[in-house]
Amino acid sequence: RPVTFTATVSAPASTAVPTGTVTFVIDGGSQATVDVDSGGHASFSTSSLLPGPHTVVAQFNTNSANFLNGASGALTQRVRKDYFVTGGTTGEVRIFDATTGAILGDFLPYGPSFTGGVTVAVGDVNGDGFADIATAPASGVLPVMIFSGRDLSLLGALLPYGAGFSAGVFVAVGDMNGDGLGDIITGAGGVAPHVKVFSGADGSLIASFYAYAPNFAGGVRVAAADLDGDDRADIVTAPGAGFPPLIKIFSTRFGGELGGFFAYGANLTAGVFVALGDVDGDGHADIITGAGGLAPHVEVFSGTTAALEQSFLAYPGSSQGVRVGAVDRNGDGRADLITVPTGSPPVVRIVDGLTLADLDAFFAFGSPLGAAFVAGSA
Repeated sequence: RPVTFTATVSAPASTAVPTGTVTFVIDGGSQATVDVDSGGHASFSTSSLLPGPHTVVAQFNTNSANFLNGASGALTQRVRKDYFVTGGTTGEVRIFDATTGAILGDFLPYGPSFTGGVTVAVGDVNGDGFADIATAPASGVLPVMIFSGRDLSLLGALLPYGAGFSAGVFVAVGDMNGDGLGDIITGAGGVAPHVKVFSGADGSLIASFYAYAPNFAGGVRVAAADLDGDDRADIVTAPGAGFPPLIKIFSTRFGGELGGFFAYGANLTAGVFVALGDVDGDGHADIITGAGGLAPHVEVFSGTTAALEQSFLAYPGSSQGVRVGAVDRNGDGRADLITVPTGSPPVVRIVDGLTLADLDAFFAFGSPLGAAFVAGSA
C-alpha cells in the first residue's frame, strides 16, 4: 500500500510562500524532487518501502534569492506488513496476506501429533515491521510461542502459568509499555480468570491480575490495542462460559480497570470472544465481541464511548458461537471484521466493518476441517 509524505514550507519572518522544490530523502537516498505548490506544500507517494523503520528527511531547495535552502528534522516512518491468521483445533496455523487474502504459509507450532487446538494472535514483537505470530495451546501443557512474521523463525517461548497448567491459554499482542515493541498478553483458558503481560523485548513479567472473581473457573479471553489514544495498548477481557458477558477494559499504564459493560445482556452465560480494531476510523480501537454459544452474534462497540455500533448474526440459522478478529482487508484504513464459528466447518467470513458487506469467505483449512480460532492485525 502506498505511503504519502507531505512537506510544508514556510518562512516565519515573511507572509510570502517560499517557492522552489522539496527533495524527499529516505534512508539516505533521494527518492523524488517535487515542486512546492501555492500553499507551500509538496507531496510524494511511494509503494516501494519495505516493512520496518525508515528515516525520512525533506530538503527544501529555493529558486528565489528571498529565501534560504533548508531541511526538516528526521522523521521515522514505520512500514507494516500485516496478516490475519487462523489456528485450527487440529493444531495447524495458517497465515494470510491482509491485503490480498492469499495463503502465505502453514505450520504446526506444536508438531504433527498435537490436536489440542491453537489460539493465535498477531503483532510486531521485534520491531522489524512484520506482524509476528503468537500461538498458544487451547488445551495441554505447552508453551506460548512467538514466531517471526518475516521468516517464521522462533522468537521466544514462555509458560505463563507454570509447567503444570493444562487448561489452555488465550493470547494477544500489544505495546503495553510504550517501547515500540509488541508485548504478550495471556488469558488463562480455565481454572481462574488470570491475565498476565510479558515484555516482548525480554519476556519479563509486566503485569498480573484477575479480570474477574479469582474463583471463576471459566477462564478469560483477551485482546489488546490502543483505545484511549495514548499510544499504548489497553487490555480488553471477556469471560469464558459460566459468567455474565461483562467486558472489561484495563490499562497497565494507569494501573487498573478503566471501565466495563455487558454485551448481549446480563443473562448470556455461554462466554464471549473479543477482538479490537478501529472499525469506525476515528483513530481509536473499537471492541468487537462474539457470543460463545446459542447464536453467532457479533457486536461492535465504540472504543471511546462503548456505544453499540454494529450487531448482526455472522451465520444466520446457526446455533454455534462465533470467534472474532479484525483486519483491514479492503485497504480503506479501517478495521474489517473476521468471524469463524466455534465448531466445524471453519467458514471464515470477512465483512466491511461499517457496511457489513461481504469482502471474503472461505474455509480456514482443508480436510480434516475441524474448528478454528482467528486473529488479525488491524
